[in-house]
Amino acid sequence: PWRGQLSIQGQLLCDITLRTPHSSTIPAQLPHNLDINHVMGLSDLKKKLPEAAFGKRNYIENEVCFQGVYFSLYEVEISNKDQYKMDQLVENLKEKDLAIIKYLQDQGVLILLASSAL
Repeated sequence: PWRGQLSIQGQLLCDITLRTPHSSTIPAQLPHNLDINHVMGLSDLKKKLPEAAFGKRNYIENEVCFQGVYFSLYEVEISNKDQYKMDQLVENLKEKDLAIIKYLQDQGVLILLASSAL
């Protein structure tokens, strides 16, 4: 699993763990501090990405490949002390139908969204 901190516009939100039951590694090189500066409406995101990326059943062994682009699905774990902050964030994402976007140095993109969006 990958462990680090999640910040929003420089404000530390919580310690975070990304894990998958199918693998012990994360393919992207993630910085220790994921500082988020971008959000996008889910409807806009779904126009930009293939429909296969949003089908939870498509993620056999954690990965989907569509037209040469790979998508990986990870579970987010939060420590109990930070759970309230994350619950508020997830509720906000659901209410406003948003996804959090982090552009990575390897030209990848990390997208955080509520599980109900899949």
